[in-house]
Amino acid sequence: MEFLTVDPSPTAHAVSHKMLDYAGFGCDLSQYCTEEKVHIDVCLAYSGDVLRRVAAEGKKLDFVFVDHVKHLYLSDIELALELGVLADHAVVVGDNIIFPGAPDYKAFLIEGRGKDVFDTVVHDSTLEYSETHDQVTVSTLK
Repeated sequence: MEFLTVDPSPTAHAVSHKMLDYAGFGCDLSQYCTEEKVHIDVCLAYSGDVLRRVAAEGKKLDFVFVDHVKHLYLSDIELALELGVLADHAVVVGDNIIFPGAPDYKAFLIEGRGKDVFDTVVHDSTLEYSETHDQVTVSTLK
């Protein structure tokens, strides 16, 4: 089992490693899993580059949590579809759909080509650490 976390910021990359270490995980969760080795790959890269790497390695993603630069949500999910890196019935969760917002991503999932590719449920939520209304999308590849 492999987990990928992606951020192009060297600072965020260092913080991710420190948080995993602080939580007692480091980059090895094998002590918590009896059936298979678990690896966390903290990628110092851009999401599109990691998607291309995943495709080149012939891997598939079962779960994608989209919570980065909002104007890249749509292009990244389109790239993932184009590259064929989403596993059968993969789940894609999009955060902060209303604020700061990813209206093109939501429209793609609800009204555009995405509605033919994904079953999507939109959940009302609040922006972290506030009472500001927000939404989260949960999309399952058909």
